[in-house]
Amino acid sequence: MRGPNRRWILLLAMVLLAGAGCTENDLDESEADVLLEILSVTNPPITGEAEFGNCSVSVALQCLDNNNCPEGEVCILPPGGSECVITEWSVTFANKPLSSGASTTPYNDVVVENLTLTYDDGAYAGAQVLAIGQVIEADSTGTITFFPIAIDEVAADNTTVAVGMTFTAKTVTGLSVFVAGGTGSQLLIEDCLP
Repeated sequence: MRGPNRRWILLLAMVLLAGAGCTENDLDESEADVLLEILSVTNPPITGEAEFGNCSVSVALQCLDNNNCPEGEVCILPPGGSECVITEWSVTFANKPLSSGASTTPYNDVVVENLTLTYDDGAYAGAQVLAIGQVIEADSTGTITFFPIAIDEVAADNTTVAVGMTFTAKTVTGLSVFVAGGTGSQLLIEDCLP
């Protein structure tokens, strides 16, 4: 009777150890003793900013409409009448230790190497990879900034585009770091005629 019971106990112990190993890998998903957590994303919209024109006779006098010109003159606006203004987005990270010794710098500092942006809209194809190269020190927070889209890719106004963000990060010693938190956002293009 002792022989079969020992085998069952041994088999049960092996299954529990294997399960614990999988759970640990699922929770960590990082080669390093730290992970990078996205705390917030600030995503201002692309807006249109009116371009000044010139009054028909007083060429030195700039105007936005006929009310800005002397009587009898008309405001001649440039083609398009407005320009796109793209404001940088920002992402704030926390470099979080996964063990008691992982809050030491510089070995647990994280370098955000690059950011891959993807667009979920037919007008914006493909993806772009932005080199970042910014360090977030161990057990602290840091913010990176970037432009969400190139000006020559803005194809339509009054549009909402889903933007996916994938960050690649490593410790300064070269270990891969898992980036946790939301990595998607919306790009609003408001009244902007490129």
